[in-house]
Amino acid sequence: MVLGACVIVFVVAFTFPAIMLLSKLLLFIVVAAVVLDIIMIYFSGRVFKASRVLPERFSNGDENPVTIYAENTYAFPIGIKIIDE
Repeated sequence: MVLGACVIVFVVAFTFPAIMLLSKLLLFIVVAAVVLDIIMIYFSGRVFKASRVLPERFSNGDENPVTIYAENTYAFPIGIKIIDE
């Protein structure tokens, strides 16, 4: 959404050249935020750990317990969504 807003500001800047500096500044902020996000996630040396514990074989008629363990080792909180299909 932010990148789309950046594109819209660039398109409007062709009509009103006075806001071209604002559009360039917005693009710089978006790129800096993406680079910072990549550095925080991939180069922090920490990882998100998840594992699934399940029986060796599933039974067709009974309930089959599946346990999911998730551990956040990042220095910041993250949100996860587990989709059970």
